[in-house]
Amino acid sequence: MKTIRILAGITLVSSLMAAPALAQEVDMASYLPLKVNNTWHYVDTAGGNAEFDLKVSEQVAVSGAAAFKTLKTGSPDWDIMSNDAAGLRLHKRNDKNGTIDWAPGVKFAAPRAKVGDVQTTTPNFTNPATGNKMLWTAKFEKLTDVTVPAGTFKSCVQLRITIQDSVLGTKFANFDMFLAPGVGIVKRQGQFFGVFFAQLLQRFSVL
Repeated sequence: MKTIRILAGITLVSSLMAAPALAQEVDMASYLPLKVNNTWHYVDTAGGNAEFDLKVSEQVAVSGAAAFKTLKTGSPDWDIMSNDAAGLRLHKRNDKNGTIDWAPGVKFAAPRAKVGDVQTTTPNFTNPATGNKMLWTAKFEKLTDVTVPAGTFKSCVQLRITIQDSVLGTKFANFDMFLAPGVGIVKRQGQFFGVFFAQLLQRFSVL
């Protein structure tokens, strides 16, 4: 597949891939293309309009399967994710507080997903305050068009993610991710452990 480069303000993105019918399953591998050197540039309008890149830096192995490390510029943050026959999953995250290893990996979507699908994961990692495990829930809310500085993207998958204490029910995170076919995450907004964000795609380069 040829490299696609879209600059801020250019909206020629709706023809990257054919839009699926509403009842049709979508191939999640096309909604977050994880390949080394793929890069997305965002602005966080809830965080003082700070700008940053997310770049796939390398392929790594998780339990013998291929996964990909994505770095956030200007910070120690990185994620390790996979998007394959087992679905879209988050395996590890690093930030200023250290590295979290989720086992099993947090599942955001099945490899072929449709509106209404719900994925739940209860990894071994526990809430430090209570010792309880945390329940992650990801729901495929809908297919929707999304406009961000990089343009208007058709038929984006909207995933709603919540994280809560598996015993007490206390909610720690609630956010939405919007993924465009052939592009990746074009918008992410909500709160994650008390930090609010509204990250909008400005430009990208994907293989």
